Amino acid sequence: MPPVRTVLAAKAHAALAAPVTKTMAGKNDTVVSDDQLEHDLEGTAFPLPEPGAASSVSIVLTAYNEQKYVARTLASIWETTPGANLKEILLIDDASSPPMSDYVTQAPDKAPVVVVRHNRRQGLVRSKAQGGLLARGDVIVFLDCHVRPMDNWLSPLLDHIGKNYRRIVVPVIPMLDGDTWKVDETRMGVKMMFDWGLKFRWFEDGNDIVPVMSGGLLAISRRWFVESGGYDTGMRMWGSENIEQSIRTWLCGGEIMVARNSRVAHVFRSSFPYSINNTELYINKLRTVELWFDDHKKDFYAADSSASRFLSRIGSLESRRELQNRLQCKPFSWYFHKFRGLFPLETFLLRLRGGDQCLSATRQKVRLEHCSTDRKVQRFAWIARDDGGTNLQAMGPLTCLALSESASAQGVGRPCSEDGSLSWNLERSGSYRLMNGPTKSQLCFFADSATDLTVAPCKRSSLRRGGAALAFERHALKSMNPIAS
Repeated sequence: MPPVRTVLAAKAHAALAAPVTKTMAGKNDTVVSDDQLEHDLEGTAFPLPEPGAASSVSIVLTAYNEQKYVARTLASIWETTPGANLKEILLIDDASSPPMSDYVTQAPDKAPVVVVRHNRRQGLVRSKAQGGLLARGDVIVFLDCHVRPMDNWLSPLLDHIGKNYRRIVVPVIPMLDGDTWKVDETRMGVKMMFDWGLKFRWFEDGNDIVPVMSGGLLAISRRWFVESGGYDTGMRMWGSENIEQSIRTWLCGGEIMVARNSRVAHVFRSSFPYSINNTELYINKLRTVELWFDDHKKDFYAADSSASRFLSRIGSLESRRELQNRLQCKPFSWYFHKFRGLFPLETFLLRLRGGDQCLSATRQKVRLEHCSTDRKVQRFAWIARDDGGTNLQAMGPLTCLALSESASAQGVGRPCSEDGSLSWNLERSGSYRLMNGPTKSQLCFFADSATDLTVAPCKRSSLRRGGAALAFERHALKSMNPIAS
């Protein structure tokens, strides 16, 4: 098989423009000096595609010691990606030992793999920034180096970008066994959200709008990648780049969507594969917060009292503020309002009056469980709506409680970012009631068994088996004392 090309990054623009047949020996690595890397990060040398162009694709893989997975990842990409679309695969080797090119062989009649190798660690953020600026395709697909794209994974991503070149698109991400390379489609990641400390978690609310992407797997038009500022190369190594890019996209004229008919399986490792410097994590968080959070910075510093001592280490934000002004980005309050139901609020338990059971909500069912402050499915928060009503957010599934009269308390999930006709309030009697529609018909919970609940109009309570509607009290998470209504 032909050897893989390994190129000096400072010369990569010229090398990539040359015919594919002019390959370099993969075993004779040339490496990237710091000055050469900075040259590549100054910007792309290739003309930008027209808005809406979405036919040719550059896949960018970033790798640090991914020797176990790289060959299977490449084989999976070649197997499932149409050759007519795949222009190139750029493998950014972040000073792996041994070099990644020792584990890569160019498949015949497949898109070329070009390895760009650093002479010392630069980190994920700068590696991805470099790969994006070296890409030549209409669309850049960033993938981790331990993934298995499934059949027909690419076309849904391209369809989205063809409709709006400022749209970043993410696939659904099933779990991949790194040893057997088998996919578990019963366990999938879709979208993420962060808390005020910038810790993030997976969630699913059933719609296609993505407030925060995981960052490892995404498709973006090369034009929008360049116009929107790529990655913040003032960040160090790893962490928070996905949050920063997501917020910047939404505030600066773009959007992020999930393509539910695209699947790219991913190895979720049980432990982090390399050490992370705590100071560098804080630098990345603080660059994100100081640039984008506006008045909500106070929420971050309240959530993490140690963060402010790293402020002197974050470097200049001048070039990113220039980008912010050039793109005429909206204030953070716009993002907060759009995704207000997903931001952490004061949470509480809904404890059955006079008992030791609490309301528990998953995406499938509401039931009673023994009260536990450690159970996220038992935590709730109020969400104010534009129409003056109040939704009740279930913190476990991160959806809003939206019940209807049925045989059992099922169908609880509604995206909290959507206004609806359902509103909860707490009556003086302590019973939570669901105000539904213009007639304000009141729905209440009733006990169907020791743990199962049903939902029915409150006025019918005397006619129902099980007696009166259940009454709940809000209890503070720390003290378990009732909260005054």
